[in-house]
Amino acid sequence: MTLSIPEAALTAPATDVDVVSPNWRLFDPGFLVDHLPFRISVGQNISYSDNVRNLPASGSLALAGLGSLPSRGDFYSDTTVSVASRFPMGAQAFFFNGTYAPRRYFKDTVLDAENYSVNGGVDFNVANRCSGRLIGAFLNAQTEFDQTAGFGVENTTTTSFNQTARCDLIAHVAGLFSSGVSRLENTGGTNLAGTGVSFALNNSTQYYVSGGLEYSLSSLDTFRGLITFTQRDYDNRAANLGLANQTQQTDYQLFYDRILSAKLDVSASGGFSVFQTGVAGAKDLTEPVYSFSINYRPTPKIGASFTDSRSVGAPQGVIANVQTTDAQSLSLNYRYSPKISISGILSQTSQSTPPGAALSSVNGLPLIFTNSNTKSASTVLTYSATPLVTATASYTYAERTDTSRSGFNAVSNIFRVGLFYTR
Repeated sequence: MTLSIPEAALTAPATDVDVVSPNWRLFDPGFLVDHLPFRISVGQNISYSDNVRNLPASGSLALAGLGSLPSRGDFYSDTTVSVASRFPMGAQAFFFNGTYAPRRYFKDTVLDAENYSVNGGVDFNVANRCSGRLIGAFLNAQTEFDQTAGFGVENTTTTSFNQTARCDLIAHVAGLFSSGVSRLENTGGTNLAGTGVSFALNNSTQYYVSGGLEYSLSSLDTFRGLITFTQRDYDNRAANLGLANQTQQTDYQLFYDRILSAKLDVSASGGFSVFQTGVAGAKDLTEPVYSFSINYRPTPKIGASFTDSRSVGAPQGVIANVQTTDAQSLSLNYRYSPKISISGILSQTSQSTPPGAALSSVNGLPLIFTNSNTKSASTVLTYSATPLVTATASYTYAERTDTSRSGFNAVSNIFRVGLFYTR
């Protein structure tokens, strides 16, 4: 066979592509970054809040436990640096993620935060019948001021190890099993109202185990039943506070997921939770839990979602044995062009504790927001400048009301711009 080379190819001037050896690509920074065994994300937000500590209009700074701040409203910056890596090895895939996200205030520097997290583990697959995940994680973060009882800086540290597994049993039926242990500590804040009582009363070690069955009625709908047992040991509570040193929670829940069409899908769950506190004279507490969500995409450019849920679990923004949270949200998304999209979110969250299950005052001073209702509305404009760079601008209005007493209503207006790079 005779190879024929066009004359134009012999006389054409050489280009960079013609003469570059494949080995030379190792010195190309863009090539090196694209072929690194991990993904890098860097982001920067600049925000302004007219009520950075989420204080009620009638609440005094002394009640908040920090004293006077230079400014009630302030600018602050959030820098985020993340690294994510994934290494497939046969049927298994090992992963690692790390994020450092410090927050810095322009004037109220006493509120500066060091937020960071790391996690790693393996996604496993055994004989193509069982799949799941083993993951260990460490998180240190300052709780947002609109989610605490409003008494200064609350830093939360969580160390956890969890596993989940799903194994095919027979046609359309799979077994579900998960378990884990975690340690929660609250540190770095001012005592509540200047007393010796702090959120460290919520420090706890949690153990849980969960099991159940999943039945796939078809490729479009799935039914699951789960029973979960959770024990929490609180090691920093004095007997005279009337709070439990140990709680046990058993959840009985049913779940159903259904894809109705290419434009519509729904998910729903229902059940109840039973709490035992071991406190003398305290009865078992039974609370209903549920969730419902619907996603609708009438056109490729428009999407809408609605969620309504009720959950019961460990105390978060209150000092208590148990906390109940009712939440509703509605979100709308519109993609104006391949590069520009806008979204809006309306939400309402009610937080409450059963009578006798929480501290309501310390040395005669009320703990505000033990029971509260938060309403918020936000809009976000996103501009994808390139496949690697995204810019955002947003506005959020939040109003939090203490539902246990009148006169405690905190309002915040937050303006934010951000720039993010991922490669």
